[in-house]
Amino acid sequence: SGGSSYAGACRAAGGLGTSLMAAEGDQRAWTPTFWRVLVFGCIGMALFGYDTGVVSGSLIMVSSDFELDTFRKEFAVSVTVLFAAVGSVAGAPLNDTYGRKPVVNTSAVLYIIGSVIIALSGGYRGFIMGRALLGIAIGFASGAVPPYTAELSPPTQRGMVVTLNALNIVLGQLLAGIINALVVDHDGGWRIAMGFAALPATVMLVGAIFLPESPRWLAQKGRLDEAEA
Repeated sequence: SGGSSYAGACRAAGGLGTSLMAAEGDQRAWTPTFWRVLVFGCIGMALFGYDTGVVSGSLIMVSSDFELDTFRKEFAVSVTVLFAAVGSVAGAPLNDTYGRKPVVNTSAVLYIIGSVIIALSGGYRGFIMGRALLGIAIGFASGAVPPYTAELSPPTQRGMVVTLNALNIVLGQLLAGIINALVVDHDGGWRIAMGFAALPATVMLVGAIFLPESPRWLAQKGRLDEAEA
């Protein structure tokens, strides 16, 4: 009986020690760099949701300004999805060759350029060009942001980071609906709604300056000293 009690006490102490170590590890995980990774990942995937969702509300206003027929409306929506598929396929080898960070930065630049082109477009062709660039940006971001943020995160937090990536796509779509509702009664309100994406994309691009390359990618390329830094 005494031996069983002692063994039980040892197991309890061991379990408590493991819990304390895990809690201490979680506290160490919440570093300034990790916070930047969280914000960075949230913006990147929210832009994914925003730029795929904003067209649903803005298309009504665009159709009125450009007098679009049914085919042109459908093409304005589908062109982004088409080029997102192209971007995701093209982004995979770029991720492996040049690293996650350059691809993410490129997606941010394309988000900015595409949003500005749409906001300033004087006709349907410019609008479609901007939507196509946004599609490539979405394809690049969807293939680079989730692994990049996961690989920069502590092991204990990676599940949360991946979940946040999915959540922020939906939040981006929600934000798109809210902004469309706010500008629907303004002349050229769709330019505000679609051009708005350039602001968080700029924050994303600037924020990437303060983040390192993925340690996993560095290790795969044999740059172990940089990966461990």
